[in-house]
Amino acid sequence: MKRLVLVLVLVAALPPATASAAPEDPPVESVLPADGAVLPFDADGIEVRYTCPEPYRSAGESPFITYGDRKDYGVDFATRPDLGSDGRLMQSNVVALSGPDQVQDNDIPAGQCRGFMADPSEKPQAKPGTYYWQAWRSCLSCPGGNETSAVRSFRLTAAGSDARLAVAPPARAYRGLPFVASVTSKGIDTGADVALQLRRGGSWRTISHTDANGRTSEVAMKLPRSVKPGRYGLRARANVGDETLTSPVRRLRVRKAVGWKTSRRQDGRWKGKASGLPVAFRVSGGGRTIRAGTFQLALLCPQAGTNPFTMQIADAPLPRAKIAPDGWFVFAGVVSKHASFVHGRIQGRRAKGTASLSLGVCSGSAAFKAKRK
Repeated sequence: MKRLVLVLVLVAALPPATASAAPEDPPVESVLPADGAVLPFDADGIEVRYTCPEPYRSAGESPFITYGDRKDYGVDFATRPDLGSDGRLMQSNVVALSGPDQVQDNDIPAGQCRGFMADPSEKPQAKPGTYYWQAWRSCLSCPGGNETSAVRSFRLTAAGSDARLAVAPPARAYRGLPFVASVTSKGIDTGADVALQLRRGGSWRTISHTDANGRTSEVAMKLPRSVKPGRYGLRARANVGDETLTSPVRRLRVRKAVGWKTSRRQDGRWKGKASGLPVAFRVSGGGRTIRAGTFQLALLCPQAGTNPFTMQIADAPLPRAKIAPDGWFVFAGVVSKHASFVHGRIQGRRAKGTASLSLGVCSGSAAFKAKRK
């Protein structure tokens, strides 16, 4: 009996297995970015850093201690700072989760981990606004099962990011006639609404809309009849999260529709090709109108399965469009579920331009050339 008592006394006197097993284990703490930091949004993710000392005591007393390590850390990102009963940011407000950073990178101090706000579906990392983040680690003996850092915030903004809106108008537009401008929408969620606005007097008026697509595209627009010849400001405007992104203002010259370069010499049938497929239309009214246009295009149709696309041939219709004094013509509209966009220019007995068509999930576009027959 005396020997047994001696053994128990010796075991109780042994020191803990490591220094981090003591109650004074370093806590998990937020490191970067600073609280309230203003950051450019980034489609690849927003990086944060926090301390992740290991091993740490998760539960128990010596010698029966459960330890945690880097695999037991994580970060929550939310739109509000409210905490749940477990001490973490409320899950109903969480927009992204970052799992453990299990490898110590050489470019950050030892004992620090990285987390990223990056969600592939909702993409909060690409939406300006204020977000809250909190690092945590599993703690079996803690209330709620977690030990957490303080909640910090950062604000994402389009300023300084790679997001860019730009609009490039033509050399001139004619009163009462449609025209085409180039619009660049880079770093903005695909499908986001982009408004094209004209400055009249001291205010901006929206004259057309398009969808952001991450590249430069052509957009048809028409000036209100009340717009008189002169010079106006033209810009693009889009809401990105809770922030408004505006393009630099470009000057648009508006002229009165006079002095046509086309005439009766252009009246009649025109034929040509668009990527090898037939194009046909008629010009009438002394070179003032183009009508009965069919621009055959090859459309790509996304499909499920091993073959991601199929091809379909369809006509982009152009029922009727006015020809501007400098020979440009534009048609954008829906005809029998065919969303058609055709624009080009007639010069002498030749014409060239671009035709686009969307039909359900199918879409296609091609440059065309045509001659007077």
